[in-house]
Amino acid sequence: MYPFQAGPIALLGLAIAVSYVFSPGLLAALAGIFVLLVQIKYGFNVIAAMSEGEFQAPSLPATITQPGYVVIIKQFAVIFIMFSVTATTSVQLSPALGVPLGIFFLLALPMSTILLATQGSLRTALNPVILATLIFRIGWPYLLVYLYLLMMFSCSVTFGQLAYEYAGIEAAQIITSVSGYYFALVMYSLMGYMVYQYRHRLQVGTSIDDFSVAADSSGEDPRVHVLLQQGDYQRAMDLLVSNWKGHEYPPTLIEKYVKIVRFCGAWEHLQRHLTPLVIALLRANKTSMLPRLLRDLFAAKPDFEMTDTALAIKVASAVRERNDSKLAAKLLWNQHKHTKDRALQREAIELLTKIVEVDLQQPEIAAKCRAVRERILSPSASKDGGLSLAD
Repeated sequence: MYPFQAGPIALLGLAIAVSYVFSPGLLAALAGIFVLLVQIKYGFNVIAAMSEGEFQAPSLPATITQPGYVVIIKQFAVIFIMFSVTATTSVQLSPALGVPLGIFFLLALPMSTILLATQGSLRTALNPVILATLIFRIGWPYLLVYLYLLMMFSCSVTFGQLAYEYAGIEAAQIITSVSGYYFALVMYSLMGYMVYQYRHRLQVGTSIDDFSVAADSSGEDPRVHVLLQQGDYQRAMDLLVSNWKGHEYPPTLIEKYVKIVRFCGAWEHLQRHLTPLVIALLRANKTSMLPRLLRDLFAAKPDFEMTDTALAIKVASAVRERNDSKLAAKLLWNQHKHTKDRALQREAIELLTKIVEVDLQQPEIAAKCRAVRERILSPSASKDGGLSLAD
């Protein structure tokens, strides 16, 4: 279902529109090149988002307007350099060396693309040590994904050939564009999801260069594994919490902790220790797990509220950036009651008003939010009776 979200559908519509509007010629060629560049850049954004666990497709306008088109040039440079090195090795040294080198480059091309999408470094994407290390760490699943990518590419080519054979040139151009784009998007999302699925093996950190030779340094107390084997989940969670408080962002610890919470339903434990967990995620700008985590917490604890207003504002902003405005509004709903700081009260209400009016398109509720803001700013402000989405 990934290709059928708003962003991919909009890009598909753009490709079809270009095929219809422009007749064969220079303008059609330039428009086609522009769409191709946008599609490639969009694919790279898909890989980067999926590798972070963000399954919401990227925005097309943001993809077009944001800088970073140089990564496309780097992608072509990677292919050219790989081909040149293989050909040079075969001609000047020996075909016995060139053939295995070419096979390695073909096998490593998806990983090289992933490195470009997530890091943007041509040097990293061409480093054979890094490529071989990452492929080895993923293991057989990488080969399975590679075979699936080959199948997708073969399907795209075959579909295009059939279209030109049976549908005519004009219709075939549109059909080929649509099918090629669909299969490419599936391939991009699959590569990104592979990184997300095996991120613990890759030990993805702030720089992908760091895990080229990095050891497993999650900071996990070895007793955690023993306690989990014994079924002592409470003590295991306590140890994980104590460990993450001493680290900037240990993803393996936090994600393991969240999995244990979900497994044994320890939502009260999570609620007690939510603040340091959220602070760690915000500090490292690793907020992809926040929306689902908070939705699950609200489902288990419908009356849950964050009592730190300053932190709630930051979390709501991060959640809103993850396209979950309703959850952001829920986090902010009664924040003006949890602090006596007028500045924080005003900031929380103003952000809530913007979310309700702009994102959720609820002008009546937005008007009530403004009324609460006016009462807060009033010198004779009294305690407010609260707001309700049902109003």
